[in-house]
Amino acid sequence: MIYVVFSGANKSTAASANASSEKQVVAAVQTKPVAMPAPVATPAISGVSASWIPEYPGTVPEVISSVQTPEGEQNVSRFKSDDGPPKVVSYFQDQLKREGFNIRAASSGQDSGSLQAEDGSRNRSLVLSVNVVPEGKGISARVVTVEKQ
Repeated sequence: MIYVVFSGANKSTAASANASSEKQVVAAVQTKPVAMPAPVATPAISGVSASWIPEYPGTVPEVISSVQTPEGEQNVSRFKSDDGPPKVVSYFQDQLKREGFNIRAASSGQDSGSLQAEDGSRNRSLVLSVNVVPEGKGISARVVTVEKQ
């Protein structure tokens, strides 16, 4: 039970409100527990949703989010590899160029790398981020793709 006290009364005043000559308003409100729905985990989906997205050899990408909007579809996926950032960025750069994509930016070093590319009609774009795994061997990569309708 919750007590709501108006007119600045405290608990002791509220308890003696009936005995007091002061007129105070005390309302008792019954509350019932509300069952909250359990959070729904969206499972990662293996594989890539569009054929134009290169898959890095020896990996199985996981789609971690996919959003369909009136403008198009956006997917975020990730994969891991034992190769370093320069090799991964170079692979994506070569594959995307072969498919007619324009490379807008590309960089890589021993600890990280990135790539931004889009096709000639600007309907499909890809952003790759590669980082060395802090504890262990290899990299963790994230690929964000957008395909406009």
